[in-house]
Amino acid sequence: LRHEQRSEGVDREARRQLVGPREHLGFIESVRPLLRLAEERLQSPDRPVRFTVAGDGGRIPANTATPLSVVLTELLQNAVDHGFPEGSGGGDVNVALSHLDGRLTVRVVDNGRGVDPSFELDQATGLGLSISYGIVERHGGRMLVGSAPGEGTTFVIELPLLAKPLEDA
Repeated sequence: LRHEQRSEGVDREARRQLVGPREHLGFIESVRPLLRLAEERLQSPDRPVRFTVAGDGGRIPANTATPLSVVLTELLQNAVDHGFPEGSGGGDVNVALSHLDGRLTVRVVDNGRGVDPSFELDQATGLGLSISYGIVERHGGRMLVGSAPGEGTTFVIELPLLAKPLEDA
């Protein structure tokens, strides 16, 4: 445990030296490369998936962009893996970003097969989604999911940006 705490502290300090705590960046500049990576990694001939982004999310603290990018990467992968199984013919995954009144909203919407109506986000058993949910919740945000079988799934992340950066909490 002591080694893990030391490692986290060193890692946190290294990130602070690379990106100052007061620096901001355009969130879209983090999202576009994630979508390109998802297109390259998650495609297959019998499951073509189109990724699009709308909005730009405004400028957010640089120390918030990294953990939020981890969450977004997980949601993109889940959209493809669970919404469009191999042989499904593929579909669309849309990411919508908005930044209003000190709050960032990220919507990941797919037109895949949807999730089971009994699925509850706070009881997710997959490691990636559990970690993503925890990242958002621990830092004052919330993650919601909506779905109808056969009609796709929508994940919504709402995150206040006036609080401490994610890794400092």
